[in-house]
Amino acid sequence: MVRCQAMIVVLGVLGGAGCGAPLHSRQAGRARASTEQQERTEAAAVVASTSGLPALSQELDGYSTRSLPGGLACLIRLKTLQIPHAHLRQLRGVDTPIRISGPIDGVRFVAMGRLPLACDCRLALALHRAVPYLRQLGVSELHFSNAYSYRMMPGGRPSRHAMGLAIDVHRVRAGDQLLTLEQDYELGLPEGCTGAAPLLNRLGCLLLEKGLFDRVLTPDFDRSHYNHFHLAILSLHRRRFVPQDGRLKAEAD
Repeated sequence: MVRCQAMIVVLGVLGGAGCGAPLHSRQAGRARASTEQQERTEAAAVVASTSGLPALSQELDGYSTRSLPGGLACLIRLKTLQIPHAHLRQLRGVDTPIRISGPIDGVRFVAMGRLPLACDCRLALALHRAVPYLRQLGVSELHFSNAYSYRMMPGGRPSRHAMGLAIDVHRVRAGDQLLTLEQDYELGLPEGCTGAAPLLNRLGCLLLEKGLFDRVLTPDFDRSHYNHFHLAILSLHRRRFVPQDGRLKAEAD
């Protein structure tokens, strides 16, 4: 009896379960507590590390989208980085839906269809990490036609757009010029990454070279991309399946 009373005291501190509490209930409670503690630990780690995020693009070499957090940790990082946004309660197919409500470090994301930039929180972080590169090339605006759009791939799985993890960029403002992918991107350019190449070619090369996105599809990819960049990242659920060589098979998703 003394032993049972002692256990009641201990379990009462942990969650109010007595000696007669069902085993599966106590296990479920411990599992929930463990998950909540893990989320709090990850969120705290994000807050602690965010202040040291690199500010200059030359310090971003070796960056991988697999390091982007999701869920609460992602939202905390958005707030810490002062990325203007609103957290959306629900968006079909999107793990952590948000709406970008202003420029990201001075770069504007302009909706060609007058729809707001709704996406997964992790895509917003990827765009933030790309901003120093954009600014190095004098880019101040990206005009997009499509970000979140719930649609399936021919094979039946959700596209990156359906998960809020992709954006299609058609026009780029650099200085006083508004460049279009359809007219100002040079197809089949063998030296597209050199300083003599058109700005849009150099931009595409830079984004691909630095690994800021897992998909960087340009007008050179196929006819359906003749007028835009398709920029996308992997979902958290697929991060573990990245090949050892780090190269992903290109898909127009």
